[in-house]
Amino acid sequence: MTIARTTRIPYSLAATISGLSERTPDDVWAVGADANGAPYTARYDGSSWRTVTPPQLADALGTLLSVLPLGPDDVWATGYTTVGEQRVDRSYHWDGTAWQEAAAPDGAHFGGALADDGTGGLWATVDSGTLAGTSDLLHYADGAWRREATVSGSKTSITALAHVPGTGTVWAVGARDGAPFAISRG
Repeated sequence: MTIARTTRIPYSLAATISGLSERTPDDVWAVGADANGAPYTARYDGSSWRTVTPPQLADALGTLLSVLPLGPDDVWATGYTTVGEQRVDRSYHWDGTAWQEAAAPDGAHFGGALADDGTGGLWATVDSGTLAGTSDLLHYADGAWRREATVSGSKTSITALAHVPGTGTVWAVGARDGAPFAISRG
């Protein structure tokens, strides 16, 4: 029998966290929205949390939904900002020093899951409330995000992604017409 060890990590950041991912015990990333409602990112280095603010638009509110640390200088975060009533989805790449923005496809709304594609790119889920009748994935490759159709049907959503290590395969799970389904790409 294996017993999991629980470690308490002190957390005193003024933010609402919507995504968390650990690369190593001393490289943990959290994303969400800060106390003012702006997109927010923090990194745990094994002893304390440090705010690592992504680029901000003046007067923008919003949240980051998911984060994927692939290396100490290779971290991705996705989410959105809002100005007035307009939602603008965003993705950011941390290069170890600063965040760079990678534009989302027009009309795409990031969901809550990111996965490595095994070939230097990423897969992301789409917010199921934005594309009625389909559940596309977003794929980042060759410096740009592209929408890729996966499955259609009423009330379709993909909620989680998993990369198969050592391959270019990613599994996606969700629901279609009220029933669970799983598909693979790659």
